Amino acid sequence: MKKMYTLVLLVIAAFALRALVFWGYLQHENRFWQVDTTTYDTLAQELVVNNRYATPDGTLNAYRLPGYPFFLATIYKATNNNRIAALWIQIFLASFIPLLVFLLAQVLFPNRHQLAWAAALLTTCHLGYVLYAGFMMTETLFVFLFLSFLIFFCRAVLLANRRNIKYENDIVCSGGRFYDLLALNPAAKGQAFIQFYDEMMEPDVAYACCTRSPEDGLGLDLFFAGLFLGVASLIRPVGHYLIIVAVFILFFSGNNRLKQAGECLVLAFGWLIVVGGWLLRNWMLFGHLFFHTLPGGHFLYLSAARVIAHDQNISYQAARDQLRSIIQERESRSIALTGRILNQYEVCVLHEKLAVETFLHSPITSLTYWIQDMARATLSLYSAELLYLESGRKQIAYFATGRPIKDWFMRYIKPQTEKNWLKLLIWGEALFHFFLLLGTFLFCVRALLYRTRRLTHVFWLTIPFISLFIVIALSGGYARMRLPMEFLMIILACFSFFQAHSCRENVE
Repeated sequence: MKKMYTLVLLVIAAFALRALVFWGYLQHENRFWQVDTTTYDTLAQELVVNNRYATPDGTLNAYRLPGYPFFLATIYKATNNNRIAALWIQIFLASFIPLLVFLLAQVLFPNRHQLAWAAALLTTCHLGYVLYAGFMMTETLFVFLFLSFLIFFCRAVLLANRRNIKYENDIVCSGGRFYDLLALNPAAKGQAFIQFYDEMMEPDVAYACCTRSPEDGLGLDLFFAGLFLGVASLIRPVGHYLIIVAVFILFFSGNNRLKQAGECLVLAFGWLIVVGGWLLRNWMLFGHLFFHTLPGGHFLYLSAARVIAHDQNISYQAARDQLRSIIQERESRSIALTGRILNQYEVCVLHEKLAVETFLHSPITSLTYWIQDMARATLSLYSAELLYLESGRKQIAYFATGRPIKDWFMRYIKPQTEKNWLKLLIWGEALFHFFLLLGTFLFCVRALLYRTRRLTHVFWLTIPFISLFIVIALSGGYARMRLPMEFLMIILACFSFFQAHSCRENVE
């Protein structure tokens, strides 16, 4: 009961901090309004007024996924188009994210309560999660749903990994809780034994028995995981990548490939139940099976344009204009051949083909920019949003041709602002992010060197998701692109530093 009260206080503290930031800062001067907000708000307004997912001129939309506009439209209908009310509800949902991080940490590292609390508290105060709770953007809703998916999914995968683990005298762990047996062991005295059980004895025994019986079914967990991932897939355009990664992890998580294949089908079925309607809608309206038409313009104008600018030594804007004129020419040619206006999907395909042509023509330059963007997504700070707002939304030459890499760091080392509170916040976040990256790196080193079953399983369960969000940031490189998985880095970093601290105490 005491733990329940503490978790309630955690949610209240998370809400209080986010509410204070929004009430005292973000709601003023429309600071909650970001670059993509206009699109989501316009689609939501059209849903409220005309009950159609389209732009005001009646053009059926497939550029953005429907989840967030539907979320906004539902609240708009109940509150007479009150945007602030919608954001307060979003902040309320965001307050449960630290609680979900606590639960996920308990799944990944059972009986490491201090680690789970540390991860939850860091998430409570994390600048990215605090700021985006008050931005009219998809990040908060997606993180909430993605965390819910991971709790069910990770529990199922770890249980699958514990099947058929045999020990001395062919005794199979059948769900007896390892920690209930500690009292029978005269050496099991004090916190040190529990903290170092995986170094002091055969780790598979404790790991296999600490949570659930291997005979428990996984179907319900995986079905609910699929449902949550399906809803998340309609919020942010990464769900089709995530389901592939999840199925791959699940399939290789146990020894019985036929059983794992069946469980993969259960996961995919839960996911398809949710996204199937949207895919069917697009197929019926546009004649093709697809999620959205964002990739075409995104890769062409944020990535291919920079390749053109570099190769031809022209400005980024001039390269965009050049590509836009080529697209207009090709679109006119297609209209003349087909005798009709191209739909959104067909226009997206034209953009994608031109982007691919550009990348294939200059593969080294393309790869260089992709690596730079992945590095920028990894290293950028969320306080850049505050720098942007405090500058009066002054645009910076983010993709300027020939922009030196040192500018990435000087932007934070010497912030262009006179506000001391903002400078301290930037430097504080930079220090926190350094330790976050260090802790994640140390976890990876420990998992690969020591190769204990528990660390190996957690490594192969979490690192693919972390890597995915870094890789898909190859066209853009904004900090918010890694926000959906940063809580995983927090959990892994907390494990590294708690383990290092425990080892030091043991030596002393």
